[in-house]
Amino acid sequence: MENAANGNESINAGHQNRLDRSREMTRNDWTSVPDKRWSSRVLHNIGTVSEHAAAGLVAGSALVVWVAVGIAAEFPPWWENVLYIASSSVTVVMVFAIQHTQA
Repeated sequence: MENAANGNESINAGHQNRLDRSREMTRNDWTSVPDKRWSSRVLHNIGTVSEHAAAGLVAGSALVVWVAVGIAAEFPPWWENVLYIASSSVTVVMVFAIQHTQA
């Protein structure tokens, strides 16, 4: 029984070492690791860009511009569809970016 306990302790110690190393790395370190897949680096970069307050201001400004152009163009029939497609696409990308960076 003592051997099993020692085995678990070594597994836990190894796991703790990996956790400590990963905590020491900043998000910028993760995006520059060469053996990471390009998709992982892209998702981490999206997460880094979207975490700033300016990202919310850009999104709000884009919405105001969208409404202003819609008013000027008298809201053509396709206008609503483009808004739905754009917002759905951004939502899906952000879900994957957030999920990936939290994992």
